[in-house]
Amino acid sequence: MRRQEAWDTLRHLVVEGSPQQAATMLSALLLGYAEHGRDRAALLCEVAFAQLMADEPDAALSTARLAMDEATHRRCADAVGPRAQAAATLALGLAVRGPAPGTPAATVSAALESASDLLLDLEVDDPAAPMTTYLVAEAALLNGRFVAAEEAASRGRAVATGGSATDPRDPIALVLNELVLARSLVLRGRRRDGAALASLAADRAARMSMSALEGVGRALESVIAAAADDRSAGLEADRRARRVATQNGKSLPDIATWLLLGYAAFLQGRHAEATSIVVTTCGGSDLPRLPWTMREATFELLATSAVAQERIDEASAWLARASRGETVRRPDPRTSAVSALERRAGRLHEEWPEVPSDVDLAEAVGGWHALTPRERHVAELASRGLNNRQVAERLFLTERAVRLHLERVFRVMGIHGRAMLPATLAGIVESRTLAPQVALTDRQEAVAAKVAAGLTNAQVAESLGMSVKTVEKHLRDVFARWSVNSRSAVASAWHDYAESRDQDSANAS
Repeated sequence: MRRQEAWDTLRHLVVEGSPQQAATMLSALLLGYAEHGRDRAALLCEVAFAQLMADEPDAALSTARLAMDEATHRRCADAVGPRAQAAATLALGLAVRGPAPGTPAATVSAALESASDLLLDLEVDDPAAPMTTYLVAEAALLNGRFVAAEEAASRGRAVATGGSATDPRDPIALVLNELVLARSLVLRGRRRDGAALASLAADRAARMSMSALEGVGRALESVIAAAADDRSAGLEADRRARRVATQNGKSLPDIATWLLLGYAAFLQGRHAEATSIVVTTCGGSDLPRLPWTMREATFELLATSAVAQERIDEASAWLARASRGETVRRPDPRTSAVSALERRAGRLHEEWPEVPSDVDLAEAVGGWHALTPRERHVAELASRGLNNRQVAERLFLTERAVRLHLERVFRVMGIHGRAMLPATLAGIVESRTLAPQVALTDRQEAVAAKVAAGLTNAQVAESLGMSVKTVEKHLRDVFARWSVNSRSAVASAWHDYAESRDQDSANAS
């Protein structure tokens, strides 16, 4: 059997539900690669992928770092693909496991930024391109960056197809990218588009005997049907998903399948079953096997299920667990994954006022600083004259969620209506352009500083040793994070941002 055929066979074993076995076999193959170079780096990437699918993120991160070292420090001229795939595996591994103890949460988003940068330089015909795009897309989705996830997954579909829908270049990567794209579309409310793609991916996986991936697609169909209140279609999709899913399976696809089935049960009002599925799948009440970036949201879902069953103490316990975890910052409110969770949390707090919300469980410091970043953003937009519907459209919220946010803003700030917002906010900052509330990564800060100094993109690229394309990407991210749309606005905001950052550093020391 040719080397690539052997790798493809083992990769199929990974997604078919036996990633642990595949990781062992791939590790054995490494013995035949004594020479350092691209092939060894690429094989290390495959081992890391298998370990990640086996829900062994620590092992996957270690192996991915070895692959990165092999591809980078060995100076393999043709190792751009393995280097990008290793970086993407690191990004996804961190999204699953979370940052190491004592490491800031920003490490997770920084790893995603690094992988996205390398993906820009990856040629479409590189053997690593299909799988690398999937890894970046999955990491972006778990970080709540829907637009980035959809961009990567759409590119991954095109690359994996290779121009032939009937004989795709990389069918496994094709299905994986389709499943990411389908999930992102559903989370953003585009259920019809997501349903079509989920069915396509599930059918494709079934034809290729990839039961683990078929289960994810069928479970997603169940969620979509439940959200549309189509009980018969939901139960049929649920039955088909359970038929191919591994009971108590420990691979990431198995975990994803059962989590989706739990969410479908939640949407159908089967709250006790939903709680049982989620807790069993995730390894206990602290959800240790759940991807780190999803824990807070899932705790809130479990709290809502407890309220529906009138188990108020249990709901409080779930919310307390949510408040203890590190919150993943969603840097771009327009592509945030939290709107549905906010609706549930608001509903919970409204219906059962004795149950503290996740905001009330956090330590409050009073005034403007007691508000969450989302509440501040809502207040800023409302102060500019936008009504609730316009704010909701801008931030991908419901009008009810906006109303709940504003009610808390008024209560905390001690004001009696939105007419008082402009004057109140004007007393907090010297101009209507508020200092940016969202932190930038180190690379974004470097680009923003150069732009604020008046450099062109080409000059920034030369100064920082980046490509112009990479500078443009970082600048787009800065625009999105700070809700600005011009270089002059970046320059104006940079002064306040740098001053605030320096002050925070001084206070910390």
